[in-house]
Amino acid sequence: YVAAAAAFPEGRVLVRDTPDVRESLIACDVLLTQHSSVALEAAMLGRPCILTNFTGLVDAVPFAEHGIGTHARTPEQITALVRRLQ
Repeated sequence: YVAAAAAFPEGRVLVRDTPDVRESLIACDVLLTQHSSVALEAAMLGRPCILTNFTGLVDAVPFAEHGIGTHARTPEQITALVRRLQ
């Protein structure tokens, strides 16, 4: 995630580790996650969600199949999806 965020101007994409995810979700423009239930919280707040899976395996939680988020399988796909949201 840090490498994907580096492709944008400083401060445009933040990678955060915080125990209170609500503040981050309220402030964010887009959520980037692998298979966290925070994707459901983002959806309830109307935030777009990019779901990553670089393993090549089936998603642990199929959020995208239920319309919650969009898949990104490579860092380049993450970059393209974030740019589309700008």
